Amino acid sequence: LLGVNWLPRPIGEWLVERIGRSKRAARFSDNQRLYAMYYDTLAGFVRRAQRLGFVVTDTKEQAITHGASAATGRHRAAIRLLSRVGLMMPAYRLHRYLVASTFELALRKVRCVG
Repeated sequence: LLGVNWLPRPIGEWLVERIGRSKRAARFSDNQRLYAMYYDTLAGFVRRAQRLGFVVTDTKEQAITHGASAATGRHRAAIRLLSRVGLMMPAYRLHRYLVASTFELALRKVRCVG
C-alpha cells in the first residue's frame, strides 16, 4: 500500500482496514500487523549494518551502475530516456526514497584482519 509506511502506525492500521487490505482473513501465515513490524530508513539500516561489520549493496543500484536496465513494461521509454541523459541513478534514488517500501540488499561480512 503506497505510502502506508510514512503514516503513524494507528492511522496506517486504520487505512489498511478501511480499504479492505487487512491480513486478518488472509490464507497465509504471515498475519503480522503494522504495529508489530519494525521499519527503518535505508540509511539507518546501512549505518546499523556497517557498525556490525557488513558492507551493504543495493543490488538494483549495482545493476544500474553496471549498465543493466529494467527497461520493460510501461516505463520503458522513461527509463531509456533517463539512462541516455545520465539521470537514471538520481531518478532511481529519488524513487527509492519516496516510493519504494522494500529494498533488495546484499550484505557481505567484512573480515577482520589482525
